[in-house]
Amino acid sequence: MSRAEEHDGGHRTLSAQRRADAVPEHGAPYGDALLPLEGGGAVCAVSPVTTAPLAQVLTAEVVRRFHQAGEVPPVHLLANVPGGDAHHLALESRYAGRLRRTA
Repeated sequence: MSRAEEHDGGHRTLSAQRRADAVPEHGAPYGDALLPLEGGGAVCAVSPVTTAPLAQVLTAEVVRRFHQAGEVPPVHLLANVPGGDAHHLALESRYAGRLRRTA
């Protein structure tokens, strides 16, 4: 990600956001934390709580569009779901050469 920069309104924004078609506003206070600490700083981030539902709505819409196009969305299934391991191996084969393992 690019470095955060100040804009005229006093809020911080990522320069990448200026190139986006839409940027969700999650309403977090400056610093993205609710609980001030003695001596400065704060904890209890707001953005994970407010942006997680947005990510799920985006995922649901992408999956809906795959289904609407008559395609199977390339999503992982849990290994403990019947057929999960085979599904996982099929996805890995489909995207071989594009997946990188870091661990």
